Amino acid sequence: NPLDDVLNQMIAERTRKINMRSVFNEMDEEGTGKISAEQFIAKYYLVSKELLLSLCNMIYKSLHPFSSI
Repeated sequence: NPLDDVLNQMIAERTRKINMRSVFNEMDEEGTGKISAEQFIAKYYLVSKELLLSLCNMIYKSLHPFSSI
């Protein structure tokens, strides 16, 4: 059913946003609403130690406009 598909997509998007907010809040140790590159890299490294520092920096730079969501 197309309506069910749309509703499921909307629910999935809302769930992703809630999860992203939760992860962001965990990274934002000072509660400023912003995360530094150092905070991002330190927390992301805990999730995936296989990532190179340079890759963490690239990920942070690609997300930087959204770092104060």
